[in-house]
Amino acid sequence: MEARLQAGSRARKPAETLRAERGASLIFSLAALAGLSVAAAAMLRTTDTAAMIAGNIGFHESAVQSSDLALEAAVTFLSTFAKTAASNSDATGSNYYASLDGSAPSAMEPPTSRLSTSTANPIVDSATGNTIRYVIERMCASTGAASAVGCLLEDSASPTFRVTTLVIGPRNTSATVQHYVTAGGFSPNCAIMTNDSFNANGTISITGAGNCVYSNTDANWTNGSGSAVGDVYAAGSVSGNVAGAGGTAHSFAAAITIPVIDPSSYRQYADYIFKADGKIYNRAGTLVTDTVVSGAWWGWDLSSTSPVRWRKSNTTPSPEGLYFFEGNVTSNANVGTTGAPFRVSMFATGSIDLSGGSAVYEDYKGTDPTVPQGVKDVFLMAGGDINFRGGFTAAAVPGSILANEEIDMRGSSGFVGNLVARNSNATDPAGIDNVANSNNFSGTTTIVYDPLSITPLWSTAPIRRQWRTVMR
Repeated sequence: MEARLQAGSRARKPAETLRAERGASLIFSLAALAGLSVAAAAMLRTTDTAAMIAGNIGFHESAVQSSDLALEAAVTFLSTFAKTAASNSDATGSNYYASLDGSAPSAMEPPTSRLSTSTANPIVDSATGNTIRYVIERMCASTGAASAVGCLLEDSASPTFRVTTLVIGPRNTSATVQHYVTAGGFSPNCAIMTNDSFNANGTISITGAGNCVYSNTDANWTNGSGSAVGDVYAAGSVSGNVAGAGGTAHSFAAAITIPVIDPSSYRQYADYIFKADGKIYNRAGTLVTDTVVSGAWWGWDLSSTSPVRWRKSNTTPSPEGLYFFEGNVTSNANVGTTGAPFRVSMFATGSIDLSGGSAVYEDYKGTDPTVPQGVKDVFLMAGGDINFRGGFTAAAVPGSILANEEIDMRGSSGFVGNLVARNSNATDPAGIDNVANSNNFSGTTTIVYDPLSITPLWSTAPIRRQWRTVMR
């Protein structure tokens, strides 16, 4: 019995021992619970951080998307402002600057100081609540007329603009985005622009706001007494005495792109169409006359000698209008007077050769609203060469003279407008009559050109070129 009691006492633990073990279990349980709580809190914190990061990324992306609103506002502004004289100066009321921010560390850095003061025309994105501020900068080193020397140009009259946008969103998120925009199209801002060499020899006077010359190869200015010019640019070299004419020579300027000059593209706007078979039609397609059968129409007939060409043989002005010729056209008639100029614009698939001792022309503006103003402002357009010589008065011809080949001006010629020669040197199966071998201006040539007075034939709306996110 004593042995059984001793065995039973070994089988049972004292109450104090049991209470101690239960206390230790409680401590271990509480410690485990605390650890689990810390882990749970850490997990919640991690989840919140991930959610916050994801939210911030979303806010940033939303801010970048909101920058498009500033871009559209800037493009709308530039569409009527970019190619005006006003764009040469700051317009801070419209967040516009005609030159880059000189306080920025480099030309590629965002104009932080200007953004901080760009309080004009703020934008609020109604979809996101983001606040948008923007600055438009012309990519030029200084204010004043744009030039190839100090500006990043799309063409001679189209500097590049940079739109820098600062978007501020929730939780102090922000994004700085830059878009690059060009004014669009090709707009000659110089009186004479050629793809090939330019040669001036004689008394050449080029005045007006666009009193410059631009050549994509070389330019040679042999100065005569009474000559005048502003700037002479050449992608190659400028030789001669430009300074003697009061101008400045700029050799190795950036080459520009001169578009194709294709008269056929504007045939639809012609009031009279002179066909290669001698027939003349109006714009509606109705036959006006067949000169082969009925003879000359107001002095216009088709020559029988080679190369075949339309020619004007009397001094009586034919009806005003835009004339489209298939092939070559020539006139040596002293048609028109100062009081009653010959108002006609000529578009020819071949060459145009005008001469005369006292002819007085004006380009035909017309009143048809369906004809673009850029077309109305063209006086001569040739798929080949243009020869312009004789005794034209200085203010006789307002408008543009455009040749897909060369332009040659000789004698006593003058006009109010601009000249563009693309020098395509293309072989025309129809047989373009080469009446000019190079871009020569000789004798006494007087040109007055104001780019704002003539609507560019190739003008288009501002073009968005590229964009980049510069800061988040």
